[in-house]
Amino acid sequence: MRFSRKKYWRIIVLLTIIAGVLLFVLRKKSKEVTVHSDMVARESLSQKVSATGTINPLQTVEVGTQVSGKISELYVDFNDRVKEGQVIARMDTRILLSTLKESEASLNQAEVQLIQAKRELDRVEGLLKNNAIATADYEIAKDNYQLARARYSSADLQLERNRTNLSFATITSPIDGVVISRKVDVGQTVAAAFTTPAIYIIARDLKKMKIEASVDEADIGHVKAGQTATFTVDAFPDLVFEGKVEQIQLEPITLQNVVTYTVEILVDNPELKLMPGMTTNLEIIITSRENILTVPNGVFNFQMDEDLIKQLNTEGYDVANSPAQSEEMVWLFDGKSFVQRAVQIGYTNGIKTEINGQIKEGDEIVSRIEVSATKKKSGRSFFMPERPEDKKEKK
Repeated sequence: MRFSRKKYWRIIVLLTIIAGVLLFVLRKKSKEVTVHSDMVARESLSQKVSATGTINPLQTVEVGTQVSGKISELYVDFNDRVKEGQVIARMDTRILLSTLKESEASLNQAEVQLIQAKRELDRVEGLLKNNAIATADYEIAKDNYQLARARYSSADLQLERNRTNLSFATITSPIDGVVISRKVDVGQTVAAAFTTPAIYIIARDLKKMKIEASVDEADIGHVKAGQTATFTVDAFPDLVFEGKVEQIQLEPITLQNVVTYTVEILVDNPELKLMPGMTTNLEIIITSRENILTVPNGVFNFQMDEDLIKQLNTEGYDVANSPAQSEEMVWLFDGKSFVQRAVQIGYTNGIKTEINGQIKEGDEIVSRIEVSATKKKSGRSFFMPERPEDKKEKK
């Protein structure tokens, strides 16, 4: 009886060892399956053209002077608002006034000479009627009168010109707007001999701005007037601003063998957050689709071959092929089984694609499956059952 008990326990221990070895071998031979999938999402897709640009006022006017001289008064400064016709600066008028008086004196002199020439002509005409002088003397007197008239007209025009120059010494604003730049100081001498020197730059309305964006020649064919553009500026990185494409300038700009075109985008700036000269990173929306089912483009590259199907079946997964085959097929995964579905693809932005068919929002579409040679080692004893979270991680 005692011998039977020992034999009985030996058999139990032997069977336990054999079972443990078999379980270890089976676990060692089992493979790990990792499924990579993407969820079907309902969203909006858009195709965009990226560019950079600079913010500028919609209209600016350089206010300068048409006469040379020294600046005597400046009445406005940076950021001041001005009205059309408002006096904003004055030039030193002493030289201009002396020139005006000189031209007035020249006009008076020409007027006296004209009167004298007219009197001489009338006298000669009387003598000619009485045959007291030769015809040549009359013609000389008549020519002198014509020259005197011309000198008078010239003096009169010079006087008017000097009066105009004097008026140019008082500089007024040509538009309603805001001073965004002042280029001179009081006492500075400006010379208008060749170009009109700028004193101020005035922007009409900073609540209406424009972006001058440089668009690559490869993308310019997609850009049209009226398209929406979104952009950000470094001063407000968390804000996204919006504008409309107004104009595409035909003049090409070539820099380091790269050809770009300037696209003008109108922007509302009611809070005056956008300032002239800010750099923008913008995207022009070429086309868009709203409220559609989408998946990443990578899911269309996945294919299930016979060898992979056998491995999945061995690991306990169900694999169901679709009887209806089409140009585009995808595989749905629910955690336990793989189901093949025929789908129709639509609009794409190069990253995601519109998808239709026997699918719904939230479905998992397989993009890649990895089958490793062995399972990852676990710190648990092989006698311990596998936890649910471990199963989920394995999938």
